[in-house]
Amino acid sequence: MVVERVAADILGRLADRSTGNTDVEQKVMDLLIKEYGRPVSLEFDEDKGRFEFNLLDSESGSVIETLAGEEADKLNSLLAQIAEQVVDQTMLKG
Repeated sequence: MVVERVAADILGRLADRSTGNTDVEQKVMDLLIKEYGRPVSLEFDEDKGRFEFNLLDSESGSVIETLAGEEADKLNSLLAQIAEQVVDQTMLKG
């Protein structure tokens, strides 16, 4: 229960772009990119209440496409799993 709440807090901070990324949020993003295998960025769509993922050009960093459907669902699930894993690992160290 605690892990899920802390992971949700991390996702909330990722959604709030005004706060900037801490080491934890950056680790979550780095792991997401590593697991997905392609560079992505994310933005939180308040109307939909979920993250939207942009596939990035690996050289220029520009947005190639905004992912939708199953691919976006896959990344949303993966993001939540990674956030929980990072919390678990951090709690085990502390």
